[in-house]
Amino acid sequence: MSKALALCALMTLFATQLIACNQAPIKDESATCRSSDWFEKGRQDGSTGLSPQLDANRSECGPIFNEDKKSLYMNGYHAGLTDYCTPENAFKIGQMGGSLDNLCPEVMKETFLQGYNKGLQSRKLKAQNEQLARRIELLSKQARSRNIASTEGASLSDQIEQLKKLYAKNQKRLNRMNN
Repeated sequence: MSKALALCALMTLFATQLIACNQAPIKDESATCRSSDWFEKGRQDGSTGLSPQLDANRSECGPIFNEDKKSLYMNGYHAGLTDYCTPENAFKIGQMGGSLDNLCPEVMKETFLQGYNKGLQSRKLKAQNEQLARRIELLSKQARSRNIASTEGASLSDQIEQLKKLYAKNQKRLNRMNN
């Protein structure tokens, strides 16, 4: 009977080991939080224009996100803002019609805002030129139509010429903005 009991115990131990091997490893969030490069994480958030993600980091990592890690994160965040708050980046944001958050340091706000406004102006000029191009095309088709009087054709030609001049003027302004 002791051999049967020993065999049963051995089989139970073997089965337990098989089950343990088949289970997925437990994800250790704290290990990820401990090994994170908090300066780099902050720099990435700042350079993409996010507001500081302190609450998210605190809720994800708990007490591991201590004052030292917070300090590293915020130093990285401020370094990232120097990349984000450039007039060139602001111009791109304006061109895309993006919105502004009040994230930039005081010393960078004025040039950032100037770049942003230039980008908005560029966006507006591009939209105007797209409308002008459509209008020019429509009037050109009408002018080529054979069923219009010669006076009407001359009037259309004058309108087309005026629209082309306005288009060229806008294009020059756009070229100056982009250089």
